[in-house]
Amino acid sequence: MASTQLSGQTGTVFAAWTLMLLAAAFSAPAAAALELPSFVRSTLNVKQPVGATAYQANQPYDGIEIPLTGRFVFRPALFWLEGGVLGFCVLFMLIHLVGKTRNRQMAQRFATAAAPVLQQEFAVVADNEGKGSLLWNGGNAAFMFASGRRGCASLQVTFDMVPRHDPMEIVYTLLKDVVVASTSSSFRDTVTFTFTLPPTSDNVSGVFALVNKSALQHTRSGRFDLTFAKVNDTDATVTSRGLSKQWAVMSEATDLTDGFLGEADQKGVAQRAKLGLVDLLEGKAGQLLDSLVLTDQPFSRPTNGPIAAEKRERLLIITLQLPKSHANVRKAIELLQFGCNLVDALDTGVVKLRNETLAKLRKTRAQVDKELHDEATKEQREAELEAREEAKRKAEKEKFDKLSPAEQAKRREVERKRAMKKGAQKVRSG
Repeated sequence: MASTQLSGQTGTVFAAWTLMLLAAAFSAPAAAALELPSFVRSTLNVKQPVGATAYQANQPYDGIEIPLTGRFVFRPALFWLEGGVLGFCVLFMLIHLVGKTRNRQMAQRFATAAAPVLQQEFAVVADNEGKGSLLWNGGNAAFMFASGRRGCASLQVTFDMVPRHDPMEIVYTLLKDVVVASTSSSFRDTVTFTFTLPPTSDNVSGVFALVNKSALQHTRSGRFDLTFAKVNDTDATVTSRGLSKQWAVMSEATDLTDGFLGEADQKGVAQRAKLGLVDLLEGKAGQLLDSLVLTDQPFSRPTNGPIAAEKRERLLIITLQLPKSHANVRKAIELLQFGCNLVDALDTGVVKLRNETLAKLRKTRAQVDKELHDEATKEQREAELEAREEAKRKAEKEKFDKLSPAEQAKRREVERKRAMKKGAQKVRSG
């Protein structure tokens, strides 16, 4: 959605820029080679045109002259600005078509390879009205959808690619990276597998993430759910579990780390062999993986209060670099197959939390929900307090107005002395 809005903004900028160039062209002396209607000339304040025909060539002209028909000739040198605008438009359209085609080729290559796996693992794979399983949203965003599998309510495969079709957006993104001094480029071709897990009584699964350090900043940026987990890239957590130092672990509970990666050293060998995650990551498929995230919290921080437990979603999200070669596509499909196997492991209890851990996670979520509720109702509570104070002041005024003049004067004197006493106390304390 954000990519579509940005594309629309850059398209508007492009249209406005073109109109300004055309307006400048028509208002320039060079545009006088066009015979415009009198009401248009008076509006744009264009001088009498010259050079449109051989009889109108009253000014010296040494450039190329192309005969057209009859007494009409075409003088290219008089239309250099219009030619520049036309060339810019043609170049923009050419870049748009080439970039759009390139993005569609990369996405289609992966979708074709992934289709057999999805059809084997899921009962239904969405078809775009006979046009294939890919549904496009602009020139650089597409998705696939599948459902009907044990341990998984649905799977959405999302493609997010570089906007090769929109040079204006590319320039905007480059400038933004420079202004914010980003350490990682915003230009990324990624494909994300989002497995929606079946609901539970309270939809608590904890937050765990295994992230490639090269994608750590991009993965964490703006995410509310990952604030529940702490980053840990020490040898005691990473290399002791057979992973290379390129990986960082983000875990809300030790049980989650042990469930996905096994315990440290020899104690976790059996669990690692059972799940197969470490072996997969240390192969060529691991070079494509950006992050693996298990979460039960929303991506963005809620602004309208906490999300009810029954409406929360438990998600398993695997993000990888979109492969650009057939060999890498096969490795990426291994990660898709592993995601399906991991869903089975979560469903059958291969990765399972202890009751004590679940109690801690529920307590954490209760505290966060209270904070979200307080934030959402802060303005309402302040308005209610202000209304109560206003009602109190109004009642005191009505009561004061009912007093006799002597009693009112006495009340004012009491208030004056009280104010003076408070002022004196502040001076002494200061």
